Amino acid sequence: MKKSKVIILFLSAFLILGLLFLPACSQKESKPQKPKESSGQKPEAPPETEKLLKDLDKIIQELDKMIKAQKMPSFQQTAGKSSSASSGQKQKEGSSQAGSQKEESASSSKQGGSKQQESASSSKNAWPSINQGVKSIHQNWNQLEPEAVRAGLPVSSREHWEKTLSSLTMAASKQNTEESLMAAISLYQPFADIAQVFAITLPPDFFRVKYEVMAAMQESMRQDWEKAALHIPKMQENWESLKVQAKDADPRLISCCEFALRDLEDAIKNQEMELVLIKGEISLDNLKKLEEKLKKAMTKGKS
Repeated sequence: MKKSKVIILFLSAFLILGLLFLPACSQKESKPQKPKESSGQKPEAPPETEKLLKDLDKIIQELDKMIKAQKMPSFQQTAGKSSSASSGQKQKEGSSQAGSQKEESASSSKQGGSKQQESASSSKNAWPSINQGVKSIHQNWNQLEPEAVRAGLPVSSREHWEKTLSSLTMAASKQNTEESLMAAISLYQPFADIAQVFAITLPPDFFRVKYEVMAAMQESMRQDWEKAALHIPKMQENWESLKVQAKDADPRLISCCEFALRDLEDAIKNQEMELVLIKGEISLDNLKKLEEKLKKAMTKGKS
């Protein structure tokens, strides 16, 4: 009897000890691993980022040239006529002057026609280069996309990029100049989001400001002043943010950028297309100079 009691007590103690140790073991096994501490630094941008941006800028430049050649020939012809008139005044009076003026007028007309033909020819020759550039963007995006996703690019930004790139591809395949340019310019929006997740030489707001300037200029070329004006608030907002980030750049250049953007806004509000183009070009030129300054500052910071 005593022996059986001892066995029962032994088994009871064994069960109690087992129950005590079981939760501890379970907790040890199910304890989640600590996440790796983040250094807080963004990953370096893959080389495809720069390649993609170069292709995009080249496409925009080509399309912009084509549209200005198509939409501004009267502006160029006016300049040609004023030059022809001033040269005619310097010639001798009389029938020889009249004959000379007729010849100059015919010559000017021929030159205008040949310029239009050259413009049409150069436009046709530009499309293979533009389509090749679009293909190159697709290829570089294929290499860049996985890295961007790993770096934290939101799904919405990725979808925005792919949808806009598809619009550019379709418009370029149809050789639709205006739609192609608008789609190419619009790619600057999601590219700013891509720049946000990588350690890149330029702040994302730089691309946002540049987008608003180019888009406003293009809408002005279309004579859609309502849409052009919609870009003004975002232009101001993004510039204020960029100005803070670029505080170490040349103060004079910052002021030039700010005044040019204000002039562009006034030209849009006054619906003066020629002035919009002039002030827009000045704004883009200033942004290019600011880009060079920021890149130099970043290079010095790394060295």
